[in-house]
Amino acid sequence: MSEDISFGLRKNFLDKRLQIRITGSDIFRNTNNYFYQGRYGGIEIDGVRSFDTQRFGVGATFKFGNLQAKTRRNSKNALKDELNRIEN
Repeated sequence: MSEDISFGLRKNFLDKRLQIRITGSDIFRNTNNYFYQGRYGGIEIDGVRSFDTQRFGVGATFKFGNLQAKTRRNSKNALKDELNRIEN
């Protein structure tokens, strides 16, 4: 049984507006091979099937706009909002 090794790195730049991510899985290509034998229609088959599980990725996220702007609070009571709207 083989174990794969994965990693992930993340770094922020430009006052947390830009985030860069680098990821990888099965970096040493320790895939599990699947050995099989079979007999189909009088033909004997022996084989090995291996899977490509090695992956690398790079990603970036950039935040636009004012990071200090406050988001609008959602009311917890819709009935109270409606009553205030009717009264005003």
